[in-house]
Amino acid sequence: MAEDVEVQPQNSWKERRKQQLRDELIAVALKLFEERGCDATPVDEIAARAGVAKGTFYLYFTTKADIVQAALESAVADLERRVAAAVEQSPEDARVSLKSTIKAELAFFEEHHGMIPLLMDGRGLACQDLSPETREAQRYRYLAATQSVCERIIRKGMLQTHYREVDARATACALRGIIAALVDEALRSGSSLAEIADVAMEIFE
Repeated sequence: MAEDVEVQPQNSWKERRKQQLRDELIAVALKLFEERGCDATPVDEIAARAGVAKGTFYLYFTTKADIVQAALESAVADLERRVAAAVEQSPEDARVSLKSTIKAELAFFEEHHGMIPLLMDGRGLACQDLSPETREAQRYRYLAATQSVCERIIRKGMLQTHYREVDARATACALRGIIAALVDEALRSGSSLAEIADVAMEIFE
């Protein structure tokens, strides 16, 4: 009796190609948004840079707001993966874990400077194509991937007696302010963002 052979659906290649093209459009849009901002990037240019017709673009995204949202979701998902991996791979010591988390975030922004105004300080989220609800959701997701993670680690550090008893949420918020200020200064001076984690931890501790 012949062995059963798994038959791939006839449209599986087409579906993979469609997903690949959609991902390419998102990647191109994200790069353009980083370079110029959301409002200054027209759909025509996204399509041209991706090498497709404008009509093809609208087969994948109904409006410009759709691709702005998809691009931001892609960026935040990348940041979430990096931070989660840093926490998972770091030792039990909360101090080490907190520093690893900060380094993971800064490594992301080192590669994507243009995402700093889009995510860290929220200026880019004023994109007129996004609804207030979408802007709030993206901002909340970014804070959950960064500030909320720091808050949990700070609580862990208090249990380990590395940190004194404090308001963990307010302290995490203050730490985010320190990091944002140091990032701003690094961008102005042309310094590497990689060095900020050590300075931030020195100030914090």
